[in-house]
Amino acid sequence: MLINLLSDLIADYTSNLILHYEKQFLTQKADYQMALGFSTGINNLISLIFQALGASLIVLLHHNFVLFGLINAVSFFLAGAVLWHDRKILQKIDQTEQQSSPNQSLSPESFFKIFIKLAKLSLLTPLSKSRSL
Repeated sequence: MLINLLSDLIADYTSNLILHYEKQFLTQKADYQMALGFSTGINNLISLIFQALGASLIVLLHHNFVLFGLINAVSFFLAGAVLWHDRKILQKIDQTEQQSSPNQSLSPESFFKIFIKLAKLSLLTPLSKSRSL
């Protein structure tokens, strides 16, 4: 029970880390609300899909929770490896934001283009290859 609670707390914390980047790019309230709605919708959709996938996988593994736990651990390791590899991209975004004026804002279309570009980089580029914006 305690492990599940800690896991949920850490998951909520990490899922809200994107808010920092959304606030940096979108200073207009309407743009920020649109981006927040988009992010929330995508997060809910991903959560729904992967919860169903997880339940199906447990059934397909004939309730072998040890194997399922190992698969879950590997998926978390891969996610961490992608974030570790992409840390330079995130640091570059932070440095660019610090150098730009605080009132500069991106349009929602520009924000979504950056979001899609980062997603494509994370999904399509092998971990061993260096990436740049």
